[in-house]
Amino acid sequence: MKNFLLSLCLVLIPFLSFSQCEDDSYEMVVQVNMYDYDWVDATEWYITSSSGVVIAQGPIPYSYDCNGYCGDLMCGFEPSECYTFSTNGTDWSGNVNIQLPYQTANPNSSCSTCTMEYVSINGSSDEDVNFCMFDECDGVIDYVQTNGYGSEDDVVWTITNVVTGEEVMTGDINECCGSDAYDYVCFEDGVYEMSICDTGESYNDWYVDLDIDYLSNNSNVNIYITAQDLENAGTYGPDGTGYGCYTELFAVNTSIGCMDPAGMDYSPYNEYQVEECLYPCSSDETFIILDINAWSSWQLDGSQTWEITTASGEVLHSGVIEDDNNNNCSPYCGTMYCVPIDECVTVTTAGGSWDGYINISEPSDNCPSCTDYLGEVYSDSSTEVCITGSNCAEGEEEIYTYGGCSDVSYTITYADGTVLDMLYDACYSTVYECIPEGDYTVCAFNDGSTSGWFEFGNWYFDACQINGTCTGSGGQACQGGGCEDSLEFYIYTYGGNCNGGDRQFSITDINTGEVVWENIIAGCDSENMTVCLPYGEYEGCVNPPFNGMGGEFEVAWINSFGGYEYQIDINGWNSSSPDCGNVSVPEEQIGGCMDAAACNYNPDAVVSSGYCTYPTDTTNCDGTCAEGYAEDCAGVCGGDSVEDECGTCGGLGPQNNYDCDGNCNSYEMVVQVNMYDYDWVDATE
Repeated sequence: MKNFLLSLCLVLIPFLSFSQCEDDSYEMVVQVNMYDYDWVDATEWYITSSSGVVIAQGPIPYSYDCNGYCGDLMCGFEPSECYTFSTNGTDWSGNVNIQLPYQTANPNSSCSTCTMEYVSINGSSDEDVNFCMFDECDGVIDYVQTNGYGSEDDVVWTITNVVTGEEVMTGDINECCGSDAYDYVCFEDGVYEMSICDTGESYNDWYVDLDIDYLSNNSNVNIYITAQDLENAGTYGPDGTGYGCYTELFAVNTSIGCMDPAGMDYSPYNEYQVEECLYPCSSDETFIILDINAWSSWQLDGSQTWEITTASGEVLHSGVIEDDNNNNCSPYCGTMYCVPIDECVTVTTAGGSWDGYINISEPSDNCPSCTDYLGEVYSDSSTEVCITGSNCAEGEEEIYTYGGCSDVSYTITYADGTVLDMLYDACYSTVYECIPEGDYTVCAFNDGSTSGWFEFGNWYFDACQINGTCTGSGGQACQGGGCEDSLEFYIYTYGGNCNGGDRQFSITDINTGEVVWENIIAGCDSENMTVCLPYGEYEGCVNPPFNGMGGEFEVAWINSFGGYEYQIDINGWNSSSPDCGNVSVPEEQIGGCMDAAACNYNPDAVVSSGYCTYPTDTTNCDGTCAEGYAEDCAGVCGGDSVEDECGTCGGLGPQNNYDCDGNCNSYEMVVQVNMYDYDWVDATE
């Protein structure tokens, strides 16, 4: 369903709860603001179903209340039913807005008074206005917002459920006057693909926008697509427009990513995998990161490339310069590639000029998401970078330590009982230590010391907090040790109760009722720590609950890069924050394709990743062309793309009256056209 409207988010009076409709109908917030000027002859308004049942009515003049929602909450709007807004007279003045409560559209929403506008009727009208409700939805309701200034009938967008293959909705661009159009869609939990195609026959001034907030895994969907994202955005046809398609995946109340625990980017919370995992480099290799920063995406037409080569000329990795080469900064901005240690490699770009550069870096030992700069390369050029690797021997890892000027004795204890006695005495200087790899526990200040602080990698130790003479972060004397039959979580607690008493934070096993962790914070003190939580389902609660005056409760799984995947994030500044949140601690299991007929079949998988690839009529599993088929210029087996006269694969050739270099190949003239469409003029073009 497509409606023209403006979205609203109204946050008004806290501490209110609103009842849901008792039947299966939708509850809607109705704003009716109608006036009785002397020339108005209508005295009543009605909202009537297609069967003639009046579900809402009122007098004119009429104005809505602002009690929680700004508008009157009304039940009786049935799924898939159509309604008519009418009055008992031909003239009326004012406006009517019918809004969908956000918690009806998305039960995970934490805002009890937010709405999204559904129908907008403005000004005066002497005709009835008809509108229809969307179908019944067991998931999240949201809309695709599109905008264009005309002649966009060649643009088509489609949303497909990747798991089921079902086409959920398809649409086009509103073709009038730059108005926004809204298509409402029901998203059940799962993985979706949005694809947009444009023939390039019209001027590209459109956009497609989809934003879904408050998903159950603390994630959002933010998709904004314009013509500059198309695969041939930099290739210009006769009308001076780009063309092609663009595809983007997104997840609703689930997570996309690596499902193999051996992968560095693995997460036990991933439920669908759409590409290969990132595995550690071999012992004689290390990672470098390429971060492509293209400043003008319209210059990129797929012909610009990059490659990493060794000193002998061996090509290690290669790719196409794109506007967004996975630059999602999680954990690093850019894409990681394995290259030999203690060698120099060259990063080369070719295929044509483009504005911007590729930043070349390597993961830093200073923090999980930090990088060390190696160099940068611009279009049609090359840069050599040399990677020295770690100073540690094979089987060792390098850890940075940092602290104050008090000498800090600490121990590293391994699972096999090995104990290393260590000393930090560098006084505000970083010291890198080479220690054996493995699961270990680091302990400091457990001798009664009340002064001094110390950092070991990501772990922070503070003597006075450990020994109870002050409060704050760093209060664990021993950290690490690995989590057998459990996962490691970061927990942050902030009382926020600066003028009151203590707050208790706890995590309880939902099935047994056992409290597996708790912490009491005095006043508005705070503390963070790492905790092992056994596999299971838990509830984390704050007591007394936050009241909008401050506080924080965060519980996050710590991934292999040291990043946090939040399971609970309760903000005490929000007056409608819940008292509790859920924490799931799933077992680490190998996920993968479980279909033996697939190219990427994984016999070790115990859970399905939902991601299987198969040979096609034209292409074998290894990417080679099937018998009887050959690659086209784009590398597609059996494809029909050819190079145009300018050498661009799939291109449309030069613009009319220009050569491939943009030079005019005929007389060029300056033409000024200034024509008007007075009523008596019958010429239109």
